[in-house]
Amino acid sequence: IPNPRGYINSAVLKTKLRKYNEALSDLKKALELDPKNSDAYFGMSVVYDLIGEKSKAEKYRRMAEELK
Repeated sequence: IPNPRGYINSAVLKTKLRKYNEALSDLKKALELDPKNSDAYFGMSVVYDLIGEKSKAEKYRRMAEELK
């Protein structure tokens, strides 16, 4: 059974390896499984910040905060 935490952990590793598109893909899969997962939204915020997409980073940061 797919688990959102597994996708989030994979995304963290891929972010450290600078595989940002793959990390975003994993985080989106986590959100498909659990649309209210604040950790996945926070991860999206971090990745978008790292690739310079500040408005998307802020959007996902706010979404993560709302779910905590």
